[in-house]
Amino acid sequence: MARNSQILPRNSVAGPALGAVTATMCFLACLALGAVLTVNKAAHNWLTQATGAVTVQITDTENLTSGDQLQAVERVLKRTRGIASYEIIPEEKLIGLLEPWLGTGNVTADLPIPVMIDVILNPEQRFNEKGLRIELSAVAPGAKLDTHGRWRQNLERGVQTMRLLAGLILILVTIATATVIIFATRAGLGTNKETVEVLHLIGARDKFISRQFERQFLTLSLLSCIIGYGAAAGIFHMLFTLMTDMEDMQFYLLLLGVPFLSILMTWLIIRNFVIRTLAKAL
Repeated sequence: MARNSQILPRNSVAGPALGAVTATMCFLACLALGAVLTVNKAAHNWLTQATGAVTVQITDTENLTSGDQLQAVERVLKRTRGIASYEIIPEEKLIGLLEPWLGTGNVTADLPIPVMIDVILNPEQRFNEKGLRIELSAVAPGAKLDTHGRWRQNLERGVQTMRLLAGLILILVTIATATVIIFATRAGLGTNKETVEVLHLIGARDKFISRQFERQFLTLSLLSCIIGYGAAAGIFHMLFTLMTDMEDMQFYLLLLGVPFLSILMTWLIIRNFVIRTLAKAL
């Protein structure tokens, strides 16, 4: 008997339907993992930019206008350690930001528009947020420091929720795939019952019989995972063409973990299930 001969009839163990299911499951798992990786990287980029900048808003008070307080605020910013630079946002730009919400032409001269200052922090120096707040309130009652803390918290909460949902999807896909493989293996054993009995009669061991099933399942699983991975990678590639600084080789290497683990899980399930089933039948 040849060592690599096909003892079990082709497609009598793992057919096209199982291949389609495996490819779909791998595709969904790749999408879930890829979505988490993409959101994590995007959130990291946004948080890095938000952490490296703060905003100072100056509004009118009963006794002082925002313009009256501006010079005092600038003096504080210039001498504060940890601030690399700052820029006063032009009023025309602020009006442009308000018009989509208030309507074109509705931002009139009598509308109180605060002075907004973008402050860029120096990452090499320690920034004393509390100290700056105290100094600003002392020299400019209408000045407020915004570190975007609430926005960062909402973003981090959203990323965490995305991770949990993706983890749940991966668990469900894993359970569904394992169930399909078990039922397909059981059906394959039933279909090839007479062949298995003949192999037992001539002295074939359970591990040898298990390898015959493993060979067909793993071949089909490999082809299906390649299709599922390729489809998911193609979708992310098209998505990354619309997003800057998001696509890199590390992303696709991490995504390869899905088909690798899928093939490994297939092999472990088939091997254990076939050997246990044959042991009970004897």
